[in-house]
Amino acid sequence: MVSLPRKRFYYVRHGRTEANEQGLWCGGGWDIELSKVGIEQAKKLSSLATTLSPPIQRILTSPMLRARTTAEHLNTNLGLKIESVEDLREWHVGEWERSPWTKRLAPFSEWEHPPGGECPRAFAERIKKTIADCLQYSGTPLFVAHGAVAHVLFDQLGLGDHKIDNCVIYRVTPHPHDQSWLAEACISNEF
Repeated sequence: MVSLPRKRFYYVRHGRTEANEQGLWCGGGWDIELSKVGIEQAKKLSSLATTLSPPIQRILTSPMLRARTTAEHLNTNLGLKIESVEDLREWHVGEWERSPWTKRLAPFSEWEHPPGGECPRAFAERIKKTIADCLQYSGTPLFVAHGAVAHVLFDQLGLGDHKIDNCVIYRVTPHPHDQSWLAEACISNEF
């Protein structure tokens, strides 16, 4: 099991896409753009992100278009270097890609293996190792990635089955008195 360094960080799921709006599976095999609403969500984050404490010092993003575009808009007022991290890519859902969302996201340990897709256990290990590696470096990072990535991460930290909305920045902090973690939505960007 990969353990994460006890370091504060921020996490945001990309802005909304047409797949989100239509209730379709959109995994690592569908490099979709943000919808008009998603672009507006991401733009709104650019001024809000400058108010965070501690300040964002690094932006690490999935290479997928929806995450990269969100990171670029969010970074408008921060002016930081955006680092693309290949292994923050969304879960490969194989034959489920572009099909109606018919499965509820149970705790990740109960997820099915999508036909022709990535084994949930392998996906979880990929995400946990990537986040752990990225947290080794100095500076308070912001991760810009995807819904399933967030579910794996929050599950690993014992934060339960959170609803991970698009373009909400979560501050994730190690609890000061025990080994647990805390997550709070510090910027809500609902439309």
